[in-house]
Amino acid sequence: MLRPQVKDPDPLPETSMEANTSLPETKLLRSGKKYPLGRKDRELLVNNKKISRDHCEFTVGPYTEEDMVHRHSSAALSMH
Repeated sequence: MLRPQVKDPDPLPETSMEANTSLPETKLLRSGKKYPLGRKDRELLVNNKKISRDHCEFTVGPYTEEDMVHRHSSAALSMH
């Protein structure tokens, strides 16, 4: 039986993680710090109604001076 394909009536725009400018906004995340993400009054803002005001939080893991020697080394990033 063939089923018709249904498109998402409200798909996320391709630029959902970008600021309201033509260029994406960047932010340096510091090791050992937590960054709340949401639609309003958060350090990391996403201008999309599918994202709640207090959506989640990112935690950046440790990164030492020794890690800087290894060019493929990076701090772990976890989402809560």
